Amino acid sequence: MRKGRALAIAGGVVLTLLVLGQALRRPDSPAVTQTRVQAAPWGHMATRVCQTMQDRIGSYGYEHWQPLVDNQPLARVAVLRGELLEVHEEGLRQLRAHGPRTTGAPARAVLLYERMLAAIRNVIGAADRGDAAAYGEGNVRMVLAIQATRTAFERAGAGRICSFAI
Repeated sequence: MRKGRALAIAGGVVLTLLVLGQALRRPDSPAVTQTRVQAAPWGHMATRVCQTMQDRIGSYGYEHWQPLVDNQPLARVAVLRGELLEVHEEGLRQLRAHGPRTTGAPARAVLLYERMLAAIRNVIGAADRGDAAAYGEGNVRMVLAIQATRTAFERAGAGRICSFAI
């Protein structure tokens, strides 16, 4: 039990460091800026999808999601992660409905989004089983996948709302 709690705490520390690192990073290179210009239509569409997801998540209120912040109890975490997974799966369907992206930053963003959803599914399974150690390890992987997805969406031209919705 202590190992699982320690891993959950480590996951929180990693997330904090990633967010701080993102805030302190250098300005984009010309290549990244050019990619954003080319991805503008996709970025606008992704921003609308993220806004829809954020509206749905926000409609429940902060208190509803509080057990995710505390990572306890695992049974409740599993239910809440499942609710978020449904929101994200709907968001992925909306992204795909606007046409496939086979190259560039948008394609990478969607690929990382799919991997993030797989990481969320793994965390849900561990939480359902009540396996604190597997949950802690999976939670760290999930947090890293979320951060990578947020970064990819930003690089593909999506708006800041995607950092909140994803």
